[in-house]
Amino acid sequence: MRSLLIVDDEEKIRHMLARFFETRGFSTQMAASGTEALERLEQQAPDCLLLDIRMPDISGLEVLKAAKARYPGITVVMVTAMDDQDLARQAFELGASDYVTKPFGFDDQYWASAFFA
Repeated sequence: MRSLLIVDDEEKIRHMLARFFETRGFSTQMAASGTEALERLEQQAPDCLLLDIRMPDISGLEVLKAAKARYPGITVVMVTAMDDQDLARQAFELGASDYVTKPFGFDDQYWASAFFA
């Protein structure tokens, strides 16, 4: 079973994503902040990380940088409400596998390139 850490400061989004991925065979953990995500990454590395870019404490880009430094093979998908090409470019340069914008779809095709390949 693949493990997924979902990091988003919006509780409703975290829980919707967890339900979606759990029904597709993932074990999920959740974090509400960048700080909490880094703590969870210290405890145990997930196979995948679904990471919001804009959070109130530490930016998702900083979490991405730390995650890839510690676990170079981790799959990281960045999520943001802003369709900002500069942020997307930065995320890919730091090692993100994919970049999706909110609102996003809840179907397998939408997430296929990132998680179901």
